[in-house]
Amino acid sequence: MVIGKRSVLALLLGVALLASCAHTRNDVSGETYDQDVLRKSTLMLVAWVAEGKPMPGYEPLFCPAQERAKIKEVQVICPYLPTSVALGPSPLVKRATQKYEGPPFSESGVLILELEMRKKLDDRLILVLKVLNLSQAGQKTFTFQNVDGKIRVRST
Repeated sequence: MVIGKRSVLALLLGVALLASCAHTRNDVSGETYDQDVLRKSTLMLVAWVAEGKPMPGYEPLFCPAQERAKIKEVQVICPYLPTSVALGPSPLVKRATQKYEGPPFSESGVLILELEMRKKLDDRLILVLKVLNLSQAGQKTFTFQNVDGKIRVRST
């Protein structure tokens, strides 16, 4: 059996496509990210909000424990991770696919977060946290960096 140039080219293209499946593509910049670092960074950020867990290298808490006790549910819009990826073990955390249209946090206890993957600079991953339904709603940008197998965080 003789294999033609087109068959070899198609085979090589298929192998290259399979090899790239271990990474997530950022539609904004076209860069690729290590799926594990992206998932861990996202889980760390969600746990910081929902559970008050500290992030390595970033000292401030999302809110005081007394305020966090008012949170009944955290709905997270996270378009860059597959829906099959859980966003944390906390029963408070729910994945949302669209923006919440209910009463404000002060009435419902439902906190709405939108996560956005911005870009990667060298070995740093930039994630943006947007709080959508608080009176002091806004956004905060975080830089995640894998240092010797441990993820470090800083606010930018």
